[in-house]
Formats: sequence, C-alpha cells, structure tokens
Amino acid sequence: MQVSGRMIWYRVTVAFMGLGALYSLAWLAIDIAVRFFPATQPEIDPAAVVLIQSTGPIQEAIYLAGAVAYLVSYGLLLARQRHVLPVYCFAAVALVVDWVFTAVNGAEALAISGYVALAALGVIFFCLCQAMPVMRGQQARSRGLSGLE
Repeated sequence: MQVSGRMIWYRVTVAFMGLGALYSLAWLAIDIAVRFFPATQPEIDPAAVVLIQSTGPIQEAIYLAGAVAYLVSYGLLLARQRHVLPVYCFAAVALVVDWVFTAVNGAEALAISGYVALAALGVIFFCLCQAMPVMRGQQARSRGLSGLE
C-alpha cells in the first residue's frame, strides 16, 4: 500500500496539532484550576498563577475563544473536514492576540515561549495547507479559464 505525499502531510499535521491540542488542554486545566479551585494554586507554577490572575476579562475571552477554536479545528482535522482551515486561522489569530496582550502586560518570561508557539502555529498552518487535498467537503468546481463554462 503506497501512501501519497498529501497523506503524509495530513499525518504530520495530525501529529503536530495533536501536540498543540495537549498543550491547549493543559493550559485550560491550569486556567480553570487557578480561577475556580484556589486550593490548587500552591501546586501550580507561581508564574502561571500570576499570569492567569493578571489577565483581564477581554484577554481571557480571547484566550478561551482561541483555545476552544484550536480544539475544534483539531476535531475537524481528524474528521478531514475542509472547514478546518478557517477555524484554525481564527484560533491562531486569537492565540497570537492573547500572546501580544501577555507581552504588553509584562510577562516577558512567558512571552518568550510565545515565539516558539508562534513558530509552531506557522508550521501547522503550512502543514495544514499541504494536507488540504485529502480533506472532505465541498469541492470547488473548476470553471475553466474564462469562468463562463
């Protein structure tokens, strides 16, 4: 059984996005623990606790929207749905905006790791674009060069 190049890109994308999904779930769990279960705060990295407690409601909403959209996009990727690309783009933009808020608010140590996350988002976007031909969904019909056919 021969695997096409596009299928390899799909599998690489599933692996990279899977790691990102685990990372997102870990941060969501930390965020929920800090905000709703204060007794767990001594067990969490103090820098993460300070970061989460210092985020305003707008930044928190942007972060949650980005994290949830990222997880939804991973589900769409696993289902090979073409809608994965716009949902992923929304997630990436929201997560980058959250990172910018974090850097502006002075959390430089955590903002530096954002460069790594930014590079990962770019790599995933590239892989996702390469894997798009194996996705299911509405296919664009070719109208030829004139567009009138």
